[in-house]
Amino acid sequence: GQLAKTVKNVQKYCNQNVKITGILFTRFNPRANISKQIQELTAQVSEYISAPIYNTHVRSTVAVEEAQANRTDIFTYAEKSTVADDYRAFIEEFLKGGNE
Repeated sequence: GQLAKTVKNVQKYCNQNVKITGILFTRFNPRANISKQIQELTAQVSEYISAPIYNTHVRSTVAVEEAQANRTDIFTYAEKSTVADDYRAFIEEFLKGGNE
């Protein structure tokens, strides 16, 4: 509902070429019970807006908050962190066309 409406408004008033190419899970914790529920709900949203869910999940880590507090990106702040690896994996997936 609301997401699709927002995208349509952006297309109408700002940029007609804007589209959702996929859904990326960030701050993801596979051990949290809520994660499975969120994945199930997101699958429904994915179908509704015709946007795939990326296979890559960006894990929740303190390094992201620390990088933000230091006003820098995760690659500069913690280049060898698991979350930086996750973002690299997403970039690679995105550039290869996602899961199309």
